[in-house]
Amino acid sequence: MRDAHKATEEILKHERVRERERVQGQAQDVPPDAQERAPEQEPRTQDAPQEAKKELTRDDIVALGIVDDPIVRLRPRTDGQNYNGEIVHVDEDRGFVVQKTGQKGLMVHQCEKLESVPSVGEEVRIKYPKDQERKATVEQAQTRKQSRSHSR
Repeated sequence: MRDAHKATEEILKHERVRERERVQGQAQDVPPDAQERAPEQEPRTQDAPQEAKKELTRDDIVALGIVDDPIVRLRPRTDGQNYNGEIVHVDEDRGFVVQKTGQKGLMVHQCEKLESVPSVGEEVRIKYPKDQERKATVEQAQTRKQSRSHSR
């Protein structure tokens, strides 16, 4: 678990440096990817969204060490789907939240697509509306104890 925390810190440190360089590049009216792009890489097209720099991989999530051999879903279905579970990681710098949706299931949600950003440890239901222009709601999930007490 200690190695996972080290890996997370290294990823976050690297991302902070990249973000600082990106902001400095914008202030100088330099294209944001000019400082980040290695010479052998192809330039990004104008149509490429800014989020390409924040692109997460399964390895990024596995490196967090939340569960062994997780089933990672990097993109939730946003057509009226609901996701219930505990928030196990929040990275506002990179703009994502990780929700544990089962014993090994981890769902990654983009902060910009949520009405509010939940905190680590919260049991929540994230509800994506069928209208994909609207943001997903984040509600406190009812625990089993709560639901049993209401039925008595």
